[in-house]
Amino acid sequence: MKVALFCILFSFVALSIGSALSESLTYDEVFYLEEGRGILMGAVSRDPYNPPLMPILTGLPLIAGLDTLIRSPLPMYKAFPARMVTVTLGVILLVATSIVGARIFGTPVGLVAAFLLAFNPNILANSHYVTSDVGVTLFFFSPSVYLYDSSPARHGREVCSWGLQQGMQSEQKLRHSYLSFLFQLRYCGKKRGACRGGGSLNRGAWCYSALVRLFYFCGRYTFSGLM
Repeated sequence: MKVALFCILFSFVALSIGSALSESLTYDEVFYLEEGRGILMGAVSRDPYNPPLMPILTGLPLIAGLDTLIRSPLPMYKAFPARMVTVTLGVILLVATSIVGARIFGTPVGLVAAFLLAFNPNILANSHYVTSDVGVTLFFFSPSVYLYDSSPARHGREVCSWGLQQGMQSEQKLRHSYLSFLFQLRYCGKKRGACRGGGSLNRGAWCYSALVRLFYFCGRYTFSGLM
């Protein structure tokens, strides 16, 4: 499995890097790069529609000065370190998909899932851009699988981990996190709250989930205009 998965990841990374080095910056990328750079330097987010997690992550290499190591004056080469953040998130998504598929359905299914995802046109089309597409996919896939695999109500550590993952969701796309919450209600409501791990989502865990979303909504969209 490791050799096959390595080949899939290598192909994905090679295709993504090749596209990153040959395609010019899009309008969205220019905005994301400036947004991330500004937030990391202390400015207030100027985007009222998209939370700032991906601009911050992709802006870290620029703040670290990695773009100054590239001598080419072309913007697409200067943005290559930021684009590699998206490529890295894509690799993490592929590895997570293969592991989850292997654990639930067996090793062959995990490899097939990783293969299909790696060469999915939508994933490949966005795997090298400084946008939130790959990040949204990863940060929504992670807590959904975590919910299926175990119960975050069993231990405080798991509750905190689940809450952090939901916070990552909210920092990606707030409107999508509501759909995720409905998915959680639907999944755990089938057996009166029972989850695959043998535990149950008690009231404390659900209140924690609701508070994460409420705190994010108030902090991001209500009080941001007062700053």
